[in-house]
Amino acid sequence: MARVVGIYLKNEYLTDINAIRCRMTKVVNHENHKTTEIVFPRFECCLMDYGLSDPNPAPLFNEDRSICAFLDGEIVDVVKLRDDLVKRGHCFAGDSDAEVVLHLYEEKGEQFARNLNGSFNAIFYHPERNKLVLCSDRFGLRRLYYCDRGNYVIFGPEIKALLEDVTLSPELNYTAVAEFLHFGYCLDNKTLLEQIELLPPGTLATWDNGKHRLDSYWNWGKIPLMTSEQVPHEHALVDTMGAFWVQAVKRRCEKPGRIGVYLSGGLDSRAVVSAIEEKYFPIHVINFGAPGSDDTVISRKVAQRLNLTYHHYDLSGEKWFEGLGQAMWLTEGAISLTHLHALPALKYAKDLFDVHMSGFAGDLIAGGSYLPSPHLTLKTSDDVKGFIYDKMNAGNVLDGTEKECFGENFYTRIRDLHQQSFTESFNRIPAETKNMDYFFLHNRVRRFTATGLAVQQTILETRLPFYDIDFIEFMYGLPTQLRMGSHIYKKMLLKFFPLSYRGIPWQKSGHPIDAGRLRVTGAKLHRKLRRMAGWTSARIGSPGLYAATKSFADYSNWFRRSHVLRSFLYSTLLSQRALARDFFRPEFIKKVLDTHMSGEANNLNVIGLLLTLELFCRSFIERERPDSR
Repeated sequence: MARVVGIYLKNEYLTDINAIRCRMTKVVNHENHKTTEIVFPRFECCLMDYGLSDPNPAPLFNEDRSICAFLDGEIVDVVKLRDDLVKRGHCFAGDSDAEVVLHLYEEKGEQFARNLNGSFNAIFYHPERNKLVLCSDRFGLRRLYYCDRGNYVIFGPEIKALLEDVTLSPELNYTAVAEFLHFGYCLDNKTLLEQIELLPPGTLATWDNGKHRLDSYWNWGKIPLMTSEQVPHEHALVDTMGAFWVQAVKRRCEKPGRIGVYLSGGLDSRAVVSAIEEKYFPIHVINFGAPGSDDTVISRKVAQRLNLTYHHYDLSGEKWFEGLGQAMWLTEGAISLTHLHALPALKYAKDLFDVHMSGFAGDLIAGGSYLPSPHLTLKTSDDVKGFIYDKMNAGNVLDGTEKECFGENFYTRIRDLHQQSFTESFNRIPAETKNMDYFFLHNRVRRFTATGLAVQQTILETRLPFYDIDFIEFMYGLPTQLRMGSHIYKKMLLKFFPLSYRGIPWQKSGHPIDAGRLRVTGAKLHRKLRRMAGWTSARIGSPGLYAATKSFADYSNWFRRSHVLRSFLYSTLLSQRALARDFFRPEFIKKVLDTHMSGEANNLNVIGLLLTLELFCRSFIERERPDSR
């Protein structure tokens, strides 16, 4: 794994290109990894190597040195790809993934990545032509930001790298801000700053002697769908799904590095550890959360059954608060700061493993968690659009409340922008019900959920077996109803990994996935009573009396119980500095805070969004590095 920053000059000479590139490297090299630089008259690039890849010289050149390549990330099945290339006459200096990608690009040109299985960004430079190519993997699983400055282009894995070009004056992108406040994240490839964009998934961005174009080499519509005649019997379907899953995990275990897993009480991380062969043991697993939470209890049981080396990291409001500055610095406003659960445990994980084998997006890909209820009929494109929109807007700044929330000028400036951009984004995705997931994968998963991966990738390599090409094409070739409610997923898990699932509850439901009807009913009743007790205790001013849920993170009550946190929220959001922006009405901010602290309402999401936007402005507009609060 490596992280890459660079500057490309189209035509003109830039006097401080080297100084800019050095500052870019320094600001994103969080762990002081080994760096390798390449300098051409019109192009400079630096690679920060995490030490997992083979010690080939970087950058890599092809045989006639007409192409130079960098790779951030990994590909799987690399041995087979290398052997095929050797048979076709290519010469290799070593056995790194980057060199395989280089020779594939040399041979196949812009179609080189179409069937590459992995998580990566590739950078190619042609010195003689002054041509730069930035390429993302199919799904856009790693972040590469870029900014076209007219006569030059800068790119890097974090926004702050691009801001090291002091001529770039950061200004808010108000469409992105509207999206952030209403949905909790930016759509498509926008960032909260004008001019800086994210490289789209499945895309090549090319500057050829200064001329720019974006070309898509893959999209979700290319996945072939099974006809009803092609869908096998359910038993065969379960066997095929299980075989693809085991293969996906095995492929990623074969890559170098010590493997570890963040183990929760859900199904997905459990599916990962269950599929790891014993020859890769010991496997260290970390559970983070409040002591006694459902996640902690369940994950410990799983670890005991599978003979995993178990570690627990306690989460608390104090630890979250201590890491708030670092969280802002690393997330760059991509999501609310109330979603950074794993950050405090990251340094702890680094001492135990090099690679996080993640259950990322398994609930959606295998379990259909964002599909509508089977009882909900969506007949038209507008039905689908409305379902998606309502799901995204829930819990954030709600439509129809903006006038009472926003300052007058701010309201005028961003009014309806989020609805317009949502419609534009929706229209770019196949809108049939069976393709509803594509919108969430492209937006929520890639822009919201994947922020946790981006933070982890500052220290660890991450591997994502649910995004294995063969597995994902099988799952999305199936009729949609088979994924609804985790139907086929649960059957596969019980058949292939009974030790991990039989008799052990699922954190989401409170009962095992093999539970009978009576136990399911009892678990639902228990959850309902616990929620009622938690709500009541918060209303009477004793939020610690009962927990509404035994969640691994309890931000709502952290904010209510801690005098330090309460004071920080009030003093930050109602400061003269914040109010001078005129984003939010003072009476709205006070009402949101007061009703939350009293237990009258749970305004956690809105408080998180307000706090994140304020700290983003301080950190990245006013350039006040958040080393401390």
